[in-house]
Amino acid sequence: MSDIITQKRCSECGVVKSVEEFRKRNGRNGWYPCCKACEVKYTQEWKLKRLANDPEYREKLKEINRKSVKKRHTNDPELREKINKRNRERMANNPELRERKHRRDKEYANDPEVAERKKVYAKEWKLNNPKQLKKYSDKQKEKYNNDPEYREKQRKREKERRSTPEYKERARKRRATPKHREYMKKACERYRKRWSNTLEYRKRVAKLAKEHRARDPEYREKVNKWMYESGYNKIISNRNKESVKNLSINYIRRIIYRRYGINPNTATDQEKEALIKLYGSIANCIEFHRKLILLKRIGKERINKNA
Repeated sequence: MSDIITQKRCSECGVVKSVEEFRKRNGRNGWYPCCKACEVKYTQEWKLKRLANDPEYREKLKEINRKSVKKRHTNDPELREKINKRNRERMANNPELRERKHRRDKEYANDPEVAERKKVYAKEWKLNNPKQLKKYSDKQKEKYNNDPEYREKQRKREKERRSTPEYKERARKRRATPKHREYMKKACERYRKRWSNTLEYRKRVAKLAKEHRARDPEYREKVNKWMYESGYNKIISNRNKESVKNLSINYIRRIIYRRYGINPNTATDQEKEALIKLYGSIANCIEFHRKLILLKRIGKERINKNA
């Protein structure tokens, strides 16, 4: 009976090691000639040489690694959090790496195929994740409303983006499409309904427009020029006069109620007699207040003109 082998010399490094550090195989003594550590070292060197000299193998290995990492990343939350934490720390502590990554991401995003693929993926994701999309949009709105620095940064970024020739060309092509014209018709109709039915919306829009004019001198100059050339001020003043002439009786009755505490529609006989004593009749009372409102409006316009 042959002796049991407990130690063996490695053919690569020449060191005598325990047989547990060698891989088993079918052969004369049942062990590989080189140890596991030397095998690993040899395999790594061989991979590096092949990666440097074989582009097809390099791409194939990248794809295999990408799929395996993605599978592990999706199925193991702890590993995902660990990897994300490690990457955040690396990015925070290494400005050169951060700059290199931004540059690489920008080059990758400018690739037409990648842009098209991202567009399709974003569309599918929005359809499949409405709750997450709403949560993200609410978070961004809250940050925009509560953080002045972030709001100013976003405005500046949007202004720079809209001033580029590429954006203007894309916007011109988009406005020329029938789909966009149909969308704008519906949007204008929707805004008209909101404007006519909601006083708070009108106030909010007026406040935002006022802030925009105060913040942006170029926009203010542009609006003033447009109002002067189109005669907008004259149109508004004429419209106000026409609206005063055609004041509804219900509106005047509300003014009478505010002034005397009497509603002509539901007034008692004594309240009607009180109004008749003052104005001769209910119709005279309504006509008097109509003229009074008209005089007040015209007087304000004259004061503004003289000022």
